[in-house]
Amino acid sequence: EKLKVLKEDNSTKAKKLHEKLKENAKDYWRNLLDRLGDLGDAVAKADEPKTVLGKKLRVECDKIL
Repeated sequence: EKLKVLKEDNSTKAKKLHEKLKENAKDYWRNLLDRLGDLGDAVAKADEPKTVLGKKLRVECDKIL
């Protein structure tokens, strides 16, 4: 019984931490793009990344934002 309660409690804590981490990551990327200014806008609006790394970065940034 106690283990079940602890498991539920840990699950709730993990969900809260996950949400907090997602918010922090979103804020981090927004701040980074704000600092880049016009360059950040140009990168964000690029139609198609030209390299494999650029494509991977686009996918990951889209997941975050």
